[in-house]
Amino acid sequence: MPFEFLKHRQYLARPRRIVEPVSWVGHIPFAFLLMEVLRPRVVVELGVHSGNSFNAFCQAVDELALETTCHGVDTWAGDEHAGTYEEAVYQELRAHQEAHYARFAQLMRMTFDEAQACFAEGSVDLLHIDGLHTYEAVRHDFEHWRDKLSPQAVVLFHDTRVRERGFGVWRLWEEIAERHPSYNFRHSHGLGVLLVGEGVPEPVQALVEALNREESLPALLARLGDCILEDHRHRERIAELERALSGQRALAEARLGEARELAVRLDEVNRKYGECCRQHGRLAETLRKETERRQYLAGRLDELRSALEHARGEAAGLREANRELEKRLAMREGQLEEIFASRVWRLTAPLRRGKGSNETGA
Repeated sequence: MPFEFLKHRQYLARPRRIVEPVSWVGHIPFAFLLMEVLRPRVVVELGVHSGNSFNAFCQAVDELALETTCHGVDTWAGDEHAGTYEEAVYQELRAHQEAHYARFAQLMRMTFDEAQACFAEGSVDLLHIDGLHTYEAVRHDFEHWRDKLSPQAVVLFHDTRVRERGFGVWRLWEEIAERHPSYNFRHSHGLGVLLVGEGVPEPVQALVEALNREESLPALLARLGDCILEDHRHRERIAELERALSGQRALAEARLGEARELAVRLDEVNRKYGECCRQHGRLAETLRKETERRQYLAGRLDELRSALEHARGEAAGLREANRELEKRLAMREGQLEEIFASRVWRLTAPLRRGKGSNETGA
């Protein structure tokens, strides 16, 4: 029967969570559509990593209200193709699962071989193999889980278009694709869809037939996947811009706080500057008065110096006059000594004495 594509709407749903790496994201519309038409009872994913594909299966179960249990198996230690990653990858995925899908989904932290014992034979309706991508590893996973597949089982293989870095999914796909109804998507590194069970529901068979027959259907699903990726990139860019804006706002707030602090400090500086100006004015007035006083004292000093020079001149004149008087006195004293020593003075001594007696007796 033909596939009635327009009867379904789940492929148009927006994924609730997308994280890096996004190599599987382009297949989310098909995953939504497959879950709607297959309506599996048990979903097992081998290789969960950050959880984009596993979350898509879980979201479809939740929104379609399916009676499905989902099991994500991984060691979350990384491998040579996924690379190594931090414990936060597992912890963040686990928190999302517990918050949204704890009722029907579980993360099984173990190897793929260890997880086999947890499932009965013929119980798994949808098996997604996305672990180590070497030919030997993928073949081992497929063969060792084959007895766990139910009669209506569908198996998905990711990275069927990658032929580098030791990827060998393409090689296994070429070996098994002709044995069962299948389709191999070209976009997002390739996704092989293999209808392994003998009792795969007719809507699923019709879907695979339509994918092989009508090029517009895989093109539409690929374009829807591209839209999800573009939307994710835009949201990431918006988040990045918002973080940058938040940082700029925080920086602006910090700068505003600094500006306010500087304004307070400026007010204090202005206050101190005003006080300094007033003090400067007082000092300038004091300096002016002191200058006037010094000028007055300098004038008085000049006057005193002039008076001193004049006094010194007068003193010099007096000293010269004194020396002249001393000379004259010395000359007179010499003359007196000559007179006193002269013979005439001695001969006239009686006369001077008699004259003196007469004067006394009278």
